This record gives sequence, C-alpha cells and structure tokens, in this order.
Amino acid sequence: MLPTAFVRVREFALFVTARLQFILSYEGPCRNSRRISTPSQATEKRVWHRGPELHNLSANPYFSSGHGFSRAVMTAESTRLQPLRASSLVLTQTIPLRHKRAAFPFDNSPTPSPQRGFTLLELMVATAIFLVICAAMFSLLQLSQQRYSSESQLSGSFGEARLGIDQIIRDINIAGYPSPSMFSNPASAAAYAINPFAWEPGYIPNIPVNWNTICQLGTCTSPGPFDLIIETTIGTSPAGTPPPPISWIHYQLQGQTLYRTVALKVAGADPATSTPFTSGTPLVENVVNNAAGPLAAQITAQHPTMFESGPVPVFQFSCATPNGSQLCSSPAAAGYNQPQNISDIDVTLIVKTPQGDTQTQSLQLMELTGRGHLANPAN
Repeated sequence: MLPTAFVRVREFALFVTARLQFILSYEGPCRNSRRISTPSQATEKRVWHRGPELHNLSANPYFSSGHGFSRAVMTAESTRLQPLRASSLVLTQTIPLRHKRAAFPFDNSPTPSPQRGFTLLELMVATAIFLVICAAMFSLLQLSQQRYSSESQLSGSFGEARLGIDQIIRDINIAGYPSPSMFSNPASAAAYAINPFAWEPGYIPNIPVNWNTICQLGTCTSPGPFDLIIETTIGTSPAGTPPPPISWIHYQLQGQTLYRTVALKVAGADPATSTPFTSGTPLVENVVNNAAGPLAAQITAQHPTMFESGPVPVFQFSCATPNGSQLCSSPAAAGYNQPQNISDIDVTLIVKTPQGDTQTQSLQLMELTGRGHLANPAN
C-alpha cells in the first residue's frame, strides 16, 4: 500500500508542477506553436519542452484528455514508470480545429482575416464583363436571324420563279394541238388551234389564213417581249372520245407580276380581250424584267451589265428559216419573223426578293432562264 500511495502523491506533484510551469510560461496567444495548413487535417498538435527530467504521466488520472492533454507514451511491456527523455518534459496537446483558439490560445501565427464579400468595384467589373459577353452573344444571334431571313426569302423567290418557268415551258411544248389538219370537217374553229400562238392585233379566227397579212414579230402586241397567247388543249381525253376543247393561255407581265390566264376558245372572239389579266392568276411576283425609275437605277448600280440594252424580254422568239432556227429579231430571219414560224421561245425571269438584304439593304436578284421547243407543227 505504501509504494502505491507514494507513487500517486508523486504523480500529483508532477501534475501540479506541470500546471504551474504552464501558467508561468504563458506570454500571449502567439508563442511556441505550429498551426496546420490544410483543411483536411482534423486536429492540431503542439509540443512543448519544459523543465527537467520527468517521468511518465499516463498513470495520473488527472493528466487525461479531459484536462486538454493526451496521455504520455508508455512502454508496452509493463506499467512501470519509464523516463521519457533525460533533459526535458514532452507534453502533447491535441486540439480539435473548431476549438483551436478557445482551447489553447498559444498560437504565434497571424490571426486569419475573416471572410468577406465582393467589393462594389469588383461587382461593377464583373457586371461589365458579363454585359460585354451577352452583347456579343446577342449580336451573333441577331446576325444569324438576319441571314436566315434573307436566305429564306431568296429560297422562296427562287422556288416560285422556277415553278413559273416550268409551267411556261410545258405550255409552250404542247402549243398548237390539235391542228386543223387532224380534222376532215371540223365542226367549229373552237375545236382546233389555228396556230400554236395567237397574235394581236388582227387575229383571224378561221382558216384559211392569209399569213402575209398578219403582224410581224416586233410589231405585234402578242407575241411580244412581255406577252404571249398560246392555243392548245389542256389535259387529255379517253381513247375514242373527242379531245378536250381548245383553250387560250395568256401570259402577260403587268407591273412586277406575271399573270397566267386561261379561257376556253370561242369562235370569232378575240383572245386578248377574252383573257384579261384581271381574271388571271399571279404566277410569279416581283419580276423586274421591265423595271423603270428608281428601281431600275438601283439595279443598274448593283449590276451594271443587266440592263445595258434596256428592259430584258421575258419571251424571246426564234423562227424557223431555211438556214435553221434564227432569232426572229435578227436580220437572218427577215421574211420569216411571223407567229406561224416560231419554233423556240427563250424564257427569262429576273426576280427580286420582297425585301432587300437585312444586313446590307441591297437588292437580292436572281435570273432564271428556260427554253421551250414547239412540238406541234405550225398550220
């Protein structure tokens, strides 16, 4: 019993001595400490070397973690007191980070500054950068929308003009059917096509026709550069039945709209007055072949070679001659430049989009051409 009581008294004396040294050595919150530098560490160790040779304090019930200190290291083979080091006392304190300042104030590292928000200047700079980025993004978006709008208009106008030319070419190819030679005793002049292309003025609705008395191309109102009247049968009929009635198909350019008017042929009637454009269907719009005034000046400024010789004809005729097909307006076709000698028709459409380019505000033009060949012979 006596040795055990002696040991406990000795340990209590050592504990009191250590506490007194601890209190006497306090010089402020920033001395003899080492602070952790990474947030991942959960605790912080500080080691002090104080006083002369001391023995193991682990057996002291007062020297426990409850008092802020961890137990000193003991040997594994026995619980007897073993000297730690000959020259110093090693005390190790383990302090959780959340209680670092409160549990042990002996820290000589600079006190970290409290967290702070952004300054007004930083917010203004960040906002300005954000606005610049947004402005660039919206500029690109607007540019792409304008380009899409321009391309959509161009595509729509091109499709409309292409369909218009296809329709004209099909009508030209079937013009003049059926001819008078297909009938031994036609019932009426409305049952056949006198000529693939009607003419104005002086249209003669019956045969025989004195072809030397009709107008020549260039003096006729129709066929003309912007006017064409086709005599043909539209559609087919079952075998063994009479063909469908003859129709007049009248193409005429009025302003910037190319009209297509269809009317049944009436014996003794005038094809021009029977097919007014007001009763027709707009086939192609925004046609500028015969542009005039400021529009013509704007087109010439952008395309100097487009209207060098004046308005561009929608219909340009070639006539059959002994030397082959020649332009009806050329000297080589002299004497053959009449409606009954037309063999080919070149169709040209110059179309602009409803609105100019959204970026440059310039006109967007396209020129489409086609060629129709007369399949049925002239009568």
